[in-house]
Amino acid sequence: MEDRQSSRQSVDSYVFQPPANKSKTEELGEKMKKIDVKPPSALGLLAKNTALLPSGIVRVKQLRDAALNQASPSSGASSSGSATGNPRNKTALAPGHSLMDWIRLGSSGVDLTGVGGKLLSVAPAELAKHNTENDAWIAIRGIVFNVSRYMSFHPGGVPELMKGVGKDATKLFDDVHAWVNYQSILQKCVVGRLERSAGAELLFESDKSKPKKSTKSETEPVPDPPAAVKMDWRQTTNTVSMFYAATRTDQPLGECRVKKLSDSEFSLRICPAGKSGDIVTHNVKLIEDVEWPPNCQRSSEAPEVEIVFKKKNRGIWKKYGSFAESREKADSTQRSYNEYEVLENTPLCKIVHLLVLRAQNYMQIVPPGRHVEAKMKVLGTEVSRLYTPVPSFIHPEERPATALTDDCLCLMVKRYEDGAMTPSLTALQPGEKLCLSNTLGDFVAEEFDSFAAMHLLAAGTGLTAMLSIVKRALSRRNPPSINLINFNRDEDSIFYGRELDRVSGERTLSVTHVLSAADSSWSGKRGTVSEDLLKDLMGEQSPKACVFACGPPGFMEVARESLRKLGWQASQMREFEG
Repeated sequence: MEDRQSSRQSVDSYVFQPPANKSKTEELGEKMKKIDVKPPSALGLLAKNTALLPSGIVRVKQLRDAALNQASPSSGASSSGSATGNPRNKTALAPGHSLMDWIRLGSSGVDLTGVGGKLLSVAPAELAKHNTENDAWIAIRGIVFNVSRYMSFHPGGVPELMKGVGKDATKLFDDVHAWVNYQSILQKCVVGRLERSAGAELLFESDKSKPKKSTKSETEPVPDPPAAVKMDWRQTTNTVSMFYAATRTDQPLGECRVKKLSDSEFSLRICPAGKSGDIVTHNVKLIEDVEWPPNCQRSSEAPEVEIVFKKKNRGIWKKYGSFAESREKADSTQRSYNEYEVLENTPLCKIVHLLVLRAQNYMQIVPPGRHVEAKMKVLGTEVSRLYTPVPSFIHPEERPATALTDDCLCLMVKRYEDGAMTPSLTALQPGEKLCLSNTLGDFVAEEFDSFAAMHLLAAGTGLTAMLSIVKRALSRRNPPSINLINFNRDEDSIFYGRELDRVSGERTLSVTHVLSAADSSWSGKRGTVSEDLLKDLMGEQSPKACVFACGPPGFMEVARESLRKLGWQASQMREFEG
């Protein structure tokens, strides 16, 4: 069959040392220098209050540029072996205790939570018990972290970090540098949520000149939340974040679409993950203008999405504004289309191209393993194919310096010389247009989160269905063991291999390339999918593992029968059409 495509996307440390804020007078500047200040972290601009974990990968380049524009001209960047990369750390860190070393430790599979990775509800009395250097828990904005292993990585020194151990350190943290993105640094250390009394404070801002107020005094009254989705908001002086979460943790969110209505208005449309349920639409009117596009992040741990807008004018808002809500029944058969402009068209190998696309004032967050319909006119006839959007990168350490904004979608397209659509699709040039549909499909990644291991069988462009699944799995606090078996004809047919190989090995991801017609120089695995080959590369069937497979019909037929003979159950497997 022609045109066959898979159906189916300088971290700052959490420290208790004073940050810098560019002074407006020399007197203030001198005072700030005396307390050893530093410019605000680029990632600190995304600091948030309630999310259990970062919903996605932080947009480093964009925010770094924003931070540098605000920093003093004399505060030039310099390198350091510290976890912040800042030369003014209070203590010298031992070799092997840099930020990258901390990230590698978190990605190694070591349990940094101390509780086996289970999310607990922690009472203040229980928190107080963990108040020593070797058993150190700390609470910030309602989330409890185990910082025992982080002590030796902390640029501010152990004594500074110990000031917040065993208690709710939110006020201490806010007084020093509320904008630091501690969630990113401590995401693998989360113990759970801190239990609060009904009148407990939630601190929204770090302006010392203003008294802290309760949640109700910081936000405009919000109507009763809908049955499926609830909304909250947080802010820093530079950003305003809107949080949308499912009211039940067993009801994942599906596609999210954001549309700019004006500089201070946007529409958010959240679809259910399943085929039934309500589509919730919020038309939000902010009290001041914000920049487009926002950063949109889906949590890999909880059914929630965060939308972070950069304020056009810095400052603390007294309220976010208002919104109007509407609901309608979901219809999985309904399709809507938006026009996308081609930004880039890059060959990945001799037959596969990467298309980077962006719509004007519109963005959609496609859940892992879902697909969109691409359509265009060829010789006056409208043709269409289904494609799975792929992430622009797999792991935060591998994020390219020229990372794309979140309103971009990436498609990997295999060119068939005699195809009706792909020769034209892969020939699109920057500036040309392509129509893409809303998200299609019914795959729900959260349904497989209970498995400790996953095997991914991908043949040819069947790999595209796996990439967003791999990225989500690697971003989880306790990622599963991932065994990716990538089938291709020869070395020239391998695409995205280098990117996968760079993030495999030391992490929980293992990648094996299997070639059916390799030349004599190939030293890797050879052959086609079979019972013997799968047993060799997957090992014995395990009830703690799941299997995803995607490829052409012939590949899928053999893979399905081989897995059945090896004892794998239907409940453990998910097929994507190729």
